[in-house]
Amino acid sequence: MSAMFRAWFWPVGGQTFWVGDVRNLKTTNIFYGLATCVALALFFFWLESSRYKNFVDTERHEAKLFAEDLSENLEHALFDFELRARGLTTAIELSGDIGQDRFSHLAERFKELNSSIMNLALVDHGIIKLVHPLEENRDLVGYNLRNDEKQWPAVAHVYQTGQVTMQGPVLLLQGKRGMLVRTPVMAYGASASQSGITKIVTVAVDADAILQDILKLNSEPNELPKRYNELSKGYQVALTTTQTGGDIVGDNGVFENDPLIVYVSMPGTELKLAVAPNAGWTTGYRVAWLTNLGLLFVVFTAVYVTYVLRRQRAEHNKVQLQLNTAIKTLPDGFVLYDSEDRLVVCNEKYKEIYKKSADALVPGTRHEDLLRAGLKVEQYAEAIGRENEWLAQRLASHKAAESTIEQKLTDGRWLRIFERKTPDGGRVGIWVDITESKRHQSELEASNASLRHALAQRDIAEKRFSNVAMLSKDWVWEADKDLRFTFFSNSIQKKTAEFLIGKTRREAYKDFPEVLESTDFKRLEEKEQAREPFRDAIYQAIGATKDDKWIRTSGDPIFDETGAFSGYRGVSSDISDVYNAMREAEAANAAKTEFLNVMSHELRTPLTVILGFNALLAKPEILPSVKALDAGIKDGSMTTENVGQQVDLIKQDIAKYAKKMEISGKHLLNLINDILDLARIDAGKLQIDLGDVALEPVIASVADQLSETARQKSLDLRVEVGAEVAVADELRLRQILINLVGNALKFTERGHVSIRTESRGDTVAILVEDSGRGIPKEKWDSIFGKFDQVDPSSTREKGGTGLGLSITRQLIELQGGAVSVESEVGVGSTFTFTLPAATSDAAKHAS
Repeated sequence: MSAMFRAWFWPVGGQTFWVGDVRNLKTTNIFYGLATCVALALFFFWLESSRYKNFVDTERHEAKLFAEDLSENLEHALFDFELRARGLTTAIELSGDIGQDRFSHLAERFKELNSSIMNLALVDHGIIKLVHPLEENRDLVGYNLRNDEKQWPAVAHVYQTGQVTMQGPVLLLQGKRGMLVRTPVMAYGASASQSGITKIVTVAVDADAILQDILKLNSEPNELPKRYNELSKGYQVALTTTQTGGDIVGDNGVFENDPLIVYVSMPGTELKLAVAPNAGWTTGYRVAWLTNLGLLFVVFTAVYVTYVLRRQRAEHNKVQLQLNTAIKTLPDGFVLYDSEDRLVVCNEKYKEIYKKSADALVPGTRHEDLLRAGLKVEQYAEAIGRENEWLAQRLASHKAAESTIEQKLTDGRWLRIFERKTPDGGRVGIWVDITESKRHQSELEASNASLRHALAQRDIAEKRFSNVAMLSKDWVWEADKDLRFTFFSNSIQKKTAEFLIGKTRREAYKDFPEVLESTDFKRLEEKEQAREPFRDAIYQAIGATKDDKWIRTSGDPIFDETGAFSGYRGVSSDISDVYNAMREAEAANAAKTEFLNVMSHELRTPLTVILGFNALLAKPEILPSVKALDAGIKDGSMTTENVGQQVDLIKQDIAKYAKKMEISGKHLLNLINDILDLARIDAGKLQIDLGDVALEPVIASVADQLSETARQKSLDLRVEVGAEVAVADELRLRQILINLVGNALKFTERGHVSIRTESRGDTVAILVEDSGRGIPKEKWDSIFGKFDQVDPSSTREKGGTGLGLSITRQLIELQGGAVSVESEVGVGSTFTFTLPAATSDAAKHAS
């Protein structure tokens, strides 16, 4: 209310403005009284409106919290039914085709866990085949859901997407309202896209029971159950679906009572939960008459006090005018703030000092607002770039009002500020311009600082060389006029310094010709002989340490005061890691380039075959057999018997070309699959599905698949497999075996290829042996790289990308195994890879 009263009088510009003087006080009071009554009426109307709005907001908020609690319980309940349905589906998937007895046995185990489950059914191709309980639902067996307009769209959605779907509340076939949870039954180990879903498990849940369950009191020992129980008694609750044709569970009339609605999204449907008070909204609101009367009494008391204060203020008006006149005559800036830290008065000198923000110097403005106005126009030089920090410091100093501070303005002026507290809690201050005295002090300080800086630079220059030598990984060296090393800083290894000191580079490395022939050694000697500077010369260093190193060095010649050459001074560093990495990268890049050349050849070859034979098939008239048929028809020499024979020849030509195109297409597909597998492995996106895998049937299947290739090359393909069971991904295990056995067949011209297994404790070993050309020992490790090949020319000769062994190694490692090779050139090779041995009961029984 103080702001309202202050509007009637306030000191402005050093003088006080009055609505009227003492002689017209009576007229002013009448006007003031009428204005106060109108203001009070508006105030109480606004107050009651605010209370009513707050009541409504609180009531709606409480209902929202209650509805959100219900929706969370509903989500948990429906998710629980979904998990149960998934569990039953999994049991059925593991059981395969089941009958009514087996289904009832499995279904009863799930139904007895929750009394809200009404029945369960197995739907096959849209027809109900099995139900539980059977006696109560026997008439549903054979019912075709395609004839049910409400249920079929949801059933069709499961068939199309292979995803769990919920439906309801809906009127069930048994005549009750319920929720339906449908889950697809897939062939064991297959995805929805692979299995072609025909069966669906449907769980029917009593919708009314679900609603009652979520309204029950929680058992947790906290305050929520008590409030939850009280709210449940005071609200109407209804549940329905947002989809067309859904039934309503709960209080039907709730939707006519402006309910609070919460939406719950579940698989295949969206539910709408509505909550409204039983007695309607705002029925409990009451006007606070007693509070309003109390406020009215306080306001009238304040008005009377204001009246008394205005009379006292009028008596002091003359004294105030005299004080303002005195303030104006001061030669320095003067300012006064009241106990609320608002500007009371300031003189013209103060406004002239802060002329950039003078428009803000209005009586009644807070001191903080005045400072912010000055910051906005960049008035304070010390605040630029640190406005918030400066503002906090200035406000703290102003509040303390116990010290003298200095302030610099952006126009170059310096001010000395004296602030003190007044007896009534306000602040009074004097601003003195000390620009001139400050300028003299600054010049003196600058001169002293320049002197101190010069002395510091001298000390830094003396220590710079020592510090660099101590801290840098590089080392400083010096050589005399004969190019013999005379000094090394501490950064160099001690053995290296001892190896080189007192010698030239050529003298030190005379027993290591590879050093003298390395990268920049000759260029370095030429520069030194010519007494020229050299930069970043690189050479190999051997002899000082066990490991080979690569050194980078730079140096400048030194001449004495007469101009005579006196030696070299330079800096060297060990760049072995960087240089070796660069050489490895260059080698990898060359291998990659060779791989791309191979890939270009391998991709173009099958494409050329496909396109070439496709051109023949696209224009059959150019085939010799077709030309012969056309010629015979035209000259009349073609008989009925000849036509049949000629047509057979045409079919043979087409089949031959199509077969060649098929072979090239499969070859091209294998190339692309290799590249895609490598990309998925590198990206970490290749899925590995581990399980117990019996090796004998898998290896036998692979051997049978490749037997024709062995037969065509007259190779003996042998299989020696025991009853071992490994932990592996069967699909990827087949891929590994096809790669290894296929490679062995590809590079073996005579003799045999054998596959055998060995049990090695916790692991199982699979060995692929051949009597082929063999692999040099220095290539044993590199053949498993992405781009390295034993002989790229042989890869082109035999076909393939050279990625097979790289992919094989990574697939084996992803399954917890390892791969190795032993080979002898001209004798053959043996590739051995291991996998973890299975430890399950089934695996032990198999062994």
